[in-house]
Amino acid sequence: MTLERINEIESRTAVVGYSVFMALWIVAFARTEHALPAVVVFVLLVLPAVVHFGLGYVVADWRALYLAAVPVVVAAVAGGLPSALWAAVVLLTAFPGAPLIAAGVYVRTWLERRDPAYVDPWMI
Repeated sequence: MTLERINEIESRTAVVGYSVFMALWIVAFARTEHALPAVVVFVLLVLPAVVHFGLGYVVADWRALYLAAVPVVVAAVAGGLPSALWAAVVLLTAFPGAPLIAAGVYVRTWLERRDPAYVDPWMI
């Protein structure tokens, strides 16, 4: 996947994809108690970090940080409030989830400002 194709993804598609991915990740992986191979666990722990950064990059708006609440709500519904699942998801959302979304937004705006065709909104 090239950077041009990533830049063409719509914000709505990214939000829906993020919500579905995080819901599936929480229900199918984080909530289970099955022993998985170490390589699979490593990939399943790194993949959400990539998805969080990608969400921030594609949406390119600081309001994307509000979407960090989606996994917390899903975990609270899936595991119930007495479980430790939603508390663990809160901690993983606070760090590294939300900072990765912010990093994605920052990188996208930084790359747009480096574009020679960029016009600062204050200059218009």
